[in-house]
Amino acid sequence: MGAICAEKLITRFKRYIYKRKTVPIMNIPESFIHYVWEKGLAGQQFILDTGDDCRILKPGKRGNRDGPDFENTEIVINQQHLAGNAEIHLCSSDWFRHGHHTDPAYDKTILHIVLKNDAIICNQDGCLIPSIVLPADEITRLYENYSEKSMFGYGRLHCSDYISAADPERFLALAEKLAKERIIRKSVRIQTLLENNHFDWPETTWKAIAWSFGLNQNMVPMEWLSNTISWKNLRRAGNVFSIEAILLGQGGFLDKEISSENGYLLALKQEYLHRKNMFMLSPVDLNAWKYNPVRPSAMPESRLAQVAALVSLVPELFSELTQANTKKDFYQILRQPVSGYWKSHCRPETERKNGGDGEIGKTSVDLILINAVVPLLIAFSEYTGNRSYENKAWFLLKSIAPEQNKIIDIFVRNAGIKVCNALESQGLIELFDTFCSPGKCASCPVMNELIRSNNHE
Repeated sequence: MGAICAEKLITRFKRYIYKRKTVPIMNIPESFIHYVWEKGLAGQQFILDTGDDCRILKPGKRGNRDGPDFENTEIVINQQHLAGNAEIHLCSSDWFRHGHHTDPAYDKTILHIVLKNDAIICNQDGCLIPSIVLPADEITRLYENYSEKSMFGYGRLHCSDYISAADPERFLALAEKLAKERIIRKSVRIQTLLENNHFDWPETTWKAIAWSFGLNQNMVPMEWLSNTISWKNLRRAGNVFSIEAILLGQGGFLDKEISSENGYLLALKQEYLHRKNMFMLSPVDLNAWKYNPVRPSAMPESRLAQVAALVSLVPELFSELTQANTKKDFYQILRQPVSGYWKSHCRPETERKNGGDGEIGKTSVDLILINAVVPLLIAFSEYTGNRSYENKAWFLLKSIAPEQNKIIDIFVRNAGIKVCNALESQGLIELFDTFCSPGKCASCPVMNELIRSNNHE
């Protein structure tokens, strides 16, 4: 989207307000607008307050505690593909009332979604942020239906009393079945990645592992970065210093001015310029990286240093992962010591305040195993016809501790479900995402089991 001057936007805005009929807005909670946006209930094609056409490719992922409501939103405005954050308010003026115009966490916002457009929104740099105005009458109708029919709300399962009384073994057996469906679906992603990489398993492994190192906040820019440099060329770089230079440079972190006192970063920048010319590289957009809510050890630059250590110290990554057998083996592969600079820094010019050695934590490794390694093993098992890899994958998943998140907490707190491993927690997440959240109780396998049970006739 080309830059829109303020005067032009103000003229369009006044014309828009003049023509638009005022629709009374009932007392709709903002959380419901989040639900509508996430599920795409209001559609995917809109006209912005600027008059431009806007198509929604991905609404983004919600749950950001210290920044915009949705991260990794992808849209197309006048044929230009944009990625960033999206913020939701009942009224545009809430942007200023909540102090977002002075908060740098909101500078990467590319879209504002509102019911009432009563202000022109800009970020700290004065860049205009276009708005989508959802039809208030349609939202009101959806909310009335939702309030009447919703089977899930306010962090509580309406069937929790029944689930808590159900046979735990039968319930968890259903959860494990759903978990396997979820993991198989992730393995299909690996198979597609393999096909796109001309059946090159080391290359596919590099892209899958790099993506998973981004965890929830930075999977998208990590995926973009992995597509800019091949595993073969990374390995050609050889030492950890050169690999750090390539990854940080490709992430856009070496483009800015660097203090003459920071000799390490200056050397990295010089090395990157050399490698950039050698491999004809183009970095990703620096604005794609997320910092809130991210712990110091999970800062994008720290993650890239961890990836650089892995690439340099495990040159046969694919072979190592397929030959490993126990969770300890996988930890030893994926938790490589970072170089000296990153033991004391979480960002290029920010020292660690709480110590730490810069290595990736075990909880993060567990998520990488769940999201990338287990699906990789299953995909490789399917490719070779050797079921030992798939058996290893399920065994590994059962040896990993269950995830700790809001979804698992709902089942534990409301229904008293005891979750023992990642296979069970993956099943609960799949159950929630597929049936609980969209209110598909009638097709829920757990509900069907409860209905057939003698205790719940």
